[in-house]
Amino acid sequence: MGKIKQGSAKGGKGNTDDFKEEDLRQPKADSIERDKRHGYDHKNGTKDGKSVSYALWDTPPTNKELVYVKKADHTFVFSPRPKNDLNQRNRGRATLPHSMLGAGEAVIGAGECETNEEGKITRADNFSGHYQPNEKNLKETKKNFEQQGHAAGGAKYEVFDRTGKVIKSL
Repeated sequence: MGKIKQGSAKGGKGNTDDFKEEDLRQPKADSIERDKRHGYDHKNGTKDGKSVSYALWDTPPTNKELVYVKKADHTFVFSPRPKNDLNQRNRGRATLPHSMLGAGEAVIGAGECETNEEGKITRADNFSGHYQPNEKNLKETKKNFEQQGHAAGGAKYEVFDRTGKVIKSL
């Protein structure tokens, strides 16, 4: 499992034939401000002055629940999400916000995923309050997971609306 630093260009490119620059998702300004109040520094990859690089991976680890972003340079960044950290309001305590994985910059996709014993993604979604990706973002991420060999056969993809309700499976 390779660890990366914020802004690294390690990773493969995805096919973006129908995905355009205007489809990238910017982080919400109020989310970025809230992160800063909680001690996050997106540019330097720190929380309260300490590096968070220990919790960032460019490939998904085995048997984990994760948050992820698909950066504009086509690299993925994964970080752990503890199973008991399901309340979005409490996530800042145990789970890094998506904006830290994306270094506060525009991303192709963001959400949560789960992996199996081989480190392959078995379930992924577009659940991110910071970026609020839509179905098109998740479709592009799904395609990239598959092209880069991160997806398990039969992986499940769920589209969430902005209220956190599943509205569709891909």
